[in-house]
Amino acid sequence: MSTSTIFEFHAVKGGAGCTTVTVGAAFAHADATGRPVHVVSADRDALTVIGAPQCEGATVGLVTVHPVDPGHVPVAASELADEGPVFVDAGTAGPLGGYYAGREVVTVLVVRNCYLHLRRAAGVSYLRPDRAVLVREAGRALGVRDVSNVIGVQPVVVDVSEGVARAIDAGLFGLRRPREFDRALAQVTPAPAVA
Repeated sequence: MSTSTIFEFHAVKGGAGCTTVTVGAAFAHADATGRPVHVVSADRDALTVIGAPQCEGATVGLVTVHPVDPGHVPVAASELADEGPVFVDAGTAGPLGGYYAGREVVTVLVVRNCYLHLRRAAGVSYLRPDRAVLVREAGRALGVRDVSNVIGVQPVVVDVSEGVARAIDAGLFGLRRPREFDRALAQVTPAPAVA
């Protein structure tokens, strides 16, 4: 058994798109590597994003979503890391990395180019992301440089897209994501180099 990376996705404020980005990054990684990945979700929203019923879990392609009780996220993620990469939708919960029993954890902050999101991110001392995703909304005054200056990490940019919204609304996100969305999110969790 090999130990795989746990990617822990966070938002400092609700509505950032954390669940969509977590699930999208899982699909992008699975597509890039051709290997199965796991998504651990404490609120079951990841099941809704892939169009699955609210059940004990669901698999679409190479991605399996595991809904778990919030207190069991670290244990479930650690156990699943023996099988492949794990994408944790931590939402607005604080970092869980200290509870992963020595596993490699990459913390990803999901934020919008919105003053309220950035103000909250600037005031959060407990979350120091390794990587970031900017869910960029058109018409906002704040740009990529503004976001980078506040969070201390150059973000991967994902534009708010009608295609993503339509795929989720139709329950087809696991099968039909816009290519530009996948390309951007593949940069967040790049496939390991082949030796």
